[in-house]
Amino acid sequence: MQEGRDQQDFLLCRYDRLYDVADSLRMELEENISKMYKDEIEGRYSSNDFTRLFYHIRDNQIFYSTYFKLGYDAKLSGFRL
Repeated sequence: MQEGRDQQDFLLCRYDRLYDVADSLRMELEENISKMYKDEIEGRYSSNDFTRLFYHIRDNQIFYSTYFKLGYDAKLSGFRL
């Protein structure tokens, strides 16, 4: 019986770490975008220049895919102008 409990604790520990990793990737991705558009965010204007964003998506496709699959886009609030 103890063996099953140890395995369950191990899986729960790994599960928490997986979401910690996903959350850290989310924060890093959002920070990178904020840095790219810092002047626009602070100045509350839009240059409508999405080229930087498209290159960032191209270079980080796996992170964007994970971001949207985990539903982080529904929680996004920091990029309103």
